[in-house]
Amino acid sequence: SDVDPIGFADLARSGNAAGFRRGIRRTKDELTPAMAHLTHEYLHAREIQLLFKMGDPVEVIRRTHRNISHHYRMMLERFAAPLDEADASADEATKLVQARAEAEAWALASCWDVKCAAEGYFPFVIDADAMGDSGLYYSSAELDASYAGDIIPTNTAEGSEEPQSGDLSDGARDPCQAEEERGVACQLGDLLSFARLRLLRLGDLELDCSNPIRDATVERPKDMDEPWIGWANLPRIGRSPSGSSLGRQRSEGSIDLSSPSSQECGGALQETTSCISKRYCSPWLRGAFASAESYTEKYLELSSAIIALNEHSGRFRFAARLLGERAEIFILQKDYEEAAQTLMSIVDVFAHDQWDGAYYWRLFRLASCQRMTGEAAAYLNTLTRCFGPRVAAVAPPKTANLLQTDLEAVVGEKEVSEYRLGVAPFLETELTIQPLSAGKTAQPLGFLRKKLVKHFLYVGDTVKATLSITSHLPRPITVDGV
Repeated sequence: SDVDPIGFADLARSGNAAGFRRGIRRTKDELTPAMAHLTHEYLHAREIQLLFKMGDPVEVIRRTHRNISHHYRMMLERFAAPLDEADASADEATKLVQARAEAEAWALASCWDVKCAAEGYFPFVIDADAMGDSGLYYSSAELDASYAGDIIPTNTAEGSEEPQSGDLSDGARDPCQAEEERGVACQLGDLLSFARLRLLRLGDLELDCSNPIRDATVERPKDMDEPWIGWANLPRIGRSPSGSSLGRQRSEGSIDLSSPSSQECGGALQETTSCISKRYCSPWLRGAFASAESYTEKYLELSSAIIALNEHSGRFRFAARLLGERAEIFILQKDYEEAAQTLMSIVDVFAHDQWDGAYYWRLFRLASCQRMTGEAAAYLNTLTRCFGPRVAAVAPPKTANLLQTDLEAVVGEKEVSEYRLGVAPFLETELTIQPLSAGKTAQPLGFLRKKLVKHFLYVGDTVKATLSITSHLPRPITVDGV
């Protein structure tokens, strides 16, 4: 049974060596079927006590993660084994769904409890709300040297050249402490990633409508099926003077997804569909399944913590992947301003890694959001980066032609009439000097991966130079001047 009448389970979970041994001798073979499980509980408790005395918090979290995974699998096997979903009656099928949901809820609540306990033990920030609206912020100038345009500023803190992450900087900390915190952040990130899968599964089981997170992370986003409207005829939403919609909804105590999923839910107010027992549902999780809106808010809270932990542990690609997922959720909410801010923080990560296909996809999604907000300068900045020698090889021809049409329309906007690009990646220039009588020398420049060529000439010599301009746009254009 779940409740041990003689308190044997409590002795095992507390790691009480004397009491556990007395209980084994007193019960003899009475609890043999459950003995393996209780012994595992006892050994885990003793390991944790010893690790705390040794001062090894990283191993504490790692073994706790392993213990939660073990109990999660055990709960699934214990509750699901007696029933076959295909042959079960309606009542049995309901019990099966409830048992599975309780296993998911217990594992999720246990992981969140570990995260909350770690917040009180370690000084670094775990909640990504302290990092800004979108989480990570990378400098485009650092990650993509091919772009030298300076239309809009990068999203870094004033006077800083490093990614901003709240209080996660370890520059002023002891090196050993900083290394320990990175290890803890790595283990906690893995633990909460496991919790994220549990929350996704709970959404599949408990929501009366389709899971809004699944809708936002499909291979082909829903807005990609809508007809493309040119910049000149596009009904733009514009910027909100009172901040992002998510921030307003949180402050007002409500969230409006404005998505098909939330409309289908009908604003259901019940706690859970399968009536999960309160013993398995933590206070943090209660109310999360009242509607698709509250579920999405809870998922974003969990993903924010994972992003912060991955960033602190140096796993920027994992963090960027989750930020991309958050951007798709905001797009589904039609919160294009928030989605654009999120994508701007990660768009250059793939350029730095030379993943051209993924880089172009992020650029395209960023452009799709910026064109809806009506910010011509920001949209022009992104459009100029959508055409270049690297992305031209991976950009679909239809997409490239549509973006060029918008580029030609945006440059005529009064808002950007006085902007000037230092170097446009879609125009590649090459200056060639014909051989001179005095000769030339070459000096390698390692940081630019190029050579500096010096041509020598005498007074009165005539110099002939050839300037070639290569356009990486899909259609020809006329350039007024260079």
